[in-house]
Amino acid sequence: MGSIPPELGRLPLLEEVILSRNQLNGPLPKFASRELRILDLEENKMSESLPDDFGLSHPKMINLNLVGNNFSGTLPESVTNMTNLVWLQLSENSFHGKLAYYSGMLFICNFFKFMTTFFSFKELCHEI
Repeated sequence: MGSIPPELGRLPLLEEVILSRNQLNGPLPKFASRELRILDLEENKMSESLPDDFGLSHPKMINLNLVGNNFSGTLPESVTNMTNLVWLQLSENSFHGKLAYYSGMLFICNFFKFMTTFFSFKELCHEI
């Protein structure tokens, strides 16, 4: 048990963070790297919400896996800036609300796994 060390978040060229099933807790640290492509924190005890600028800070993200944590709040609208995103897995958290939709973008509809998260598929994937 423990949190993600802040030093990890300060690595400027970090591309992958795979820390699933490590009983990590606490909030998600801010990651300085704009090169981050994979963030896999499945089955930990991470909590709080994602920062509002999360999507703007990680434009190259292709895989965001937060399954089985204690995240809450709304998913930031900035996530729609992650135009390379193929895998978005948010089930077994307490996210709620709607995601913004940007015209012409196939946002997150390549793979969709929300199960017990309270988003509406219709809201996310209309007019694609």
